[in-house]
Amino acid sequence: MNLRDNLAKLTAIFLLAALLSGCTAIQGGIGKKPVTEEDLRTGTEALSMSFLENMPPAQVFSAEDTSAESGLFQLGLKLANKGAADIERGMIALSLETGYVNDVKNKWKSSDSSLSDKYDGNFVTFQIAGKSPENPAGDIITFSKILQAAIPKTDKESQKRKSTIIATACYDYKTRKTVSVCVDPKPFAERVGPKPCDVKDITFDSQGAPLAITKISPRMVLRGGGTSIEFVIYIKNKGNGQIIPSNKIIEACNPKGGDKTFWGSIDEQDLKLEFSTEEGGFKCSPFPMKLRGGDEDYLRCVYESAILGEQAYTTTLNIEFDYGYTHSVSKDITIERPPEIVSQ
Repeated sequence: MNLRDNLAKLTAIFLLAALLSGCTAIQGGIGKKPVTEEDLRTGTEALSMSFLENMPPAQVFSAEDTSAESGLFQLGLKLANKGAADIERGMIALSLETGYVNDVKNKWKSSDSSLSDKYDGNFVTFQIAGKSPENPAGDIITFSKILQAAIPKTDKESQKRKSTIIATACYDYKTRKTVSVCVDPKPFAERVGPKPCDVKDITFDSQGAPLAITKISPRMVLRGGGTSIEFVIYIKNKGNGQIIPSNKIIEACNPKGGDKTFWGSIDEQDLKLEFSTEEGGFKCSPFPMKLRGGDEDYLRCVYESAILGEQAYTTTLNIEFDYGYTHSVSKDITIERPPEIVSQ
């Protein structure tokens, strides 16, 4: 075999190896960074709720005394968890205009068999997983229920009547953020050369939840002859609903109304704040925080232990808000008296 043949053979081997390597990379995802939970903590959505198409229909006939099944129609709801937290305590409650749209105690049906045929009133409870590395889109479930439309005998004037159906979701949600922060045990000491890190503000956009941590402002402080640190944590409701304390989820979905002074607030029990490498806790205030609509508020959190050492260093701060959230969707239907049948 001459030199030219050897070169041709070697070239073919190299090309085959490169081709196989490329196929392996495509099939196995070589060079692709795995999706982590932190990667999914973006956006400001949590639970998305919408009516299924034509459920309820835009127009229905009123029930008649001669037929128990007249006036029946189906309500359908689609729930999609588009955020980065699982919902473990969720409730949907219906607000109906009594007399015009009536709950006839048919049981709720669900695409999740574990939630189907369990409830026959105007509410239903649910659980739904959020985004995860294994399921980056989050879960979707549907619910449906049979209701009955009617124009009561007391309303003798109406041939047609518009009525509004409101579905309200109340559920638990979490906002988590893990961030590297700089602490400086000797912030006022003279130094030669640059510090290993700087104590400075850190800003964020979102964490895959409607409650967003937007900024952390750290400051080294002198306390009791030693050095400690405090954080001012800014948070904002960037979703389309109301934040509620984690222990008020059922109360918020009470269709009878009642005291709603807790809407737009977070209690002290709903915050968990800790260093991953330091012992000791934080004292935060003021509580309750007020976050109605798109409001922004802040907490001042003081670390209650001393920061030890001689040099500035980086550590990890873990922040978790565990709260409730609520929002509603509505749809109008037109109820019409059925046409009279005239006998010939």
